[in-house]
Amino acid sequence: AILNQNINRAPFSFGSLASPPTPFGADDNYINSTTHNYNVYDSTRWCSGTGSIGIELDNGTSVIPVGIQGEVRLPWSGSIIEATTMSRGSGNLAMQFWIDSWVNYPPTVADLGGRTLTMTGANSTTDTTLSGWTTSMAKGDVVRFNVSAIPTVNNATVQLTICKN
Repeated sequence: AILNQNINRAPFSFGSLASPPTPFGADDNYINSTTHNYNVYDSTRWCSGTGSIGIELDNGTSVIPVGIQGEVRLPWSGSIIEATTMSRGSGNLAMQFWIDSWVNYPPTVADLGGRTLTMTGANSTTDTTLSGWTTSMAKGDVVRFNVSAIPTVNNATVQLTICKN
């Protein structure tokens, strides 16, 4: 991505742009001349930036147990654009992301919304398609990380990348 130093090059209207304003291309970034915010175009939508939330799991020499591993409260609203799992060893891990509002805490399996990331026989996996996922999240929502199948790794870092709006 490129930072466009000419902040007055194109007007910006946050919302449902089908493509970035000329002369910008997919995955270009620029400073909005009206709001002076750093804006990011991720090939499908404008973001006021991206952020990530995640959790690190380490069970020493034993495999990570099935079940709830922790929660994170979202500090901004946005849409999930990528899910990633990394491990220091190859193996299997199926991670579910249960997301619900702070008012409804705690999230349950009923709040799954199709959000499962599966790593099979590898030390990392990334999903940017997110097919079948409910991706929108509101400020203050809680993400619960749940291992849903018997894993074969003893450590992992799990991360969601979010297009802030």
